[in-house]
Amino acid sequence: MNTAAGVVSQLQSEGHDMANLLTMAVDSCLNTVTGVGNNTWDKIAIGEWTTRDVVNHVTYEALWAKDLFEGKTIEQVGDAYEGDVVGDDPLGAFQSSVAAMKSVVSQPGSMARTTYISSGPTPGSEYAMQLFQDFLIHPGQLVPQFFQHFVDVLLQHIHPATDMENWMVYRRGARMTVQFLARLGGARTED
Repeated sequence: MNTAAGVVSQLQSEGHDMANLLTMAVDSCLNTVTGVGNNTWDKIAIGEWTTRDVVNHVTYEALWAKDLFEGKTIEQVGDAYEGDVVGDDPLGAFQSSVAAMKSVVSQPGSMARTTYISSGPTPGSEYAMQLFQDFLIHPGQLVPQFFQHFVDVLLQHIHPATDMENWMVYRRGARMTVQFLARLGGARTED
C-alpha cells in the first residue's frame, strides 16, 4: 500500500469519507497558500514554476473540479480556465475557487456522481482521490513545512492511535510525499 490510492482505499475502508479527506487536503493547501506572503509570488517554488504558477495551477484544478462534479464534460468547460486564472489577486482567486469546489464536493452523493475527466467517465470518489493527491503535493512545493502541518492534522483526526510518528521522515518535495503516504498506509519505504 505505497500509493496514494492505497492509502485512500484504506482510509475509506476505515469509514473516512472521500469528500472529507479531499476537503481536509484542500483546507491545508488553502492555509499554506494564505501563509506564503505577498512578496513571494514571483519566487521560484519548484523547477521553473513560481509560487504564483503553483497557485494558478491549484486554482485551475479547483475551478475544473467544481464544474466536473456538477456533471459538465471537458467539452462543455472548454478553454474557460486556460491561461492565467488568478489575475492580480492569486490568494483571492484561490480562495474563491476552493470555496466553490468545496460547496459542490460536500453535497450529498457527490462522490457517487460520474465525472467526465480526460481518461473518461469516472466515479466522483476516484476523481476526488486524484484531487486529494494534487492538493497534498503542491503545497509542499510552496512551503516544505506544509507536510508537518498536514501530518499533524492526520495524526490528530485520522490515525491518532498509530505509531506512524516513529516512521515520519520530513523531507522536501514529492519524495517525502510518497514516503508520507506509504507510511500512513502502513508500508515502510526505503529512506
